[in-house]
Amino acid sequence: MFAVTCLSLNQTLLRKYQGVSRMASVGLGGFFLAIVMFFLASPGSFSMSTWIIMGVMGLFTAPFGRVLSQVATRYITAPEVGMILMIEAVFAPLWAFGFLVKFRRLPASSVAQSS
Repeated sequence: MFAVTCLSLNQTLLRKYQGVSRMASVGLGGFFLAIVMFFLASPGSFSMSTWIIMGVMGLFTAPFGRVLSQVATRYITAPEVGMILMIEAVFAPLWAFGFLVKFRRLPASSVAQSS
């Protein structure tokens, strides 16, 4: 409940104060999250490939999506942005499953039988 309240407050304030830098807002949010997680995480238990994946997600994909969602408050109202973000959280796994099922490899026996 606290996270939803913070998200709503953030979107409302961004809608009201159009001149606020969206990049700085995402950067400060990431910085504060890093401070909190520094005390809670145990980073020594991850492999190098996990670190690379987390680095790519943390430095590129996640901030890019957050900046775009905050820029959206300039064009649509905060409740609409919040609704889209909540719908995205529901549909993202479904879209990922759909793409993974579509592009998975078929066994050689099923390909030969369909020919």
